[in-house]
Amino acid sequence: MDREKFVKNVFSQMISMLLASFIFMVVTQFIQWFAGDEGGEAVTWLTR
Repeated sequence: MDREKFVKNVFSQMISMLLASFIFMVVTQFIQWFAGDEGGEAVTWLTR
């Protein structure tokens, strides 16, 4: 496997991981904001 392909692969994986964590963060924040105080319980129930 040549170096350029490897670097591109690692880079794309890093970007997708960052994107996924960012989306998860936004979704949990939105749930908390949307549901108010009950949002925390919803998040703990979802991530259980």
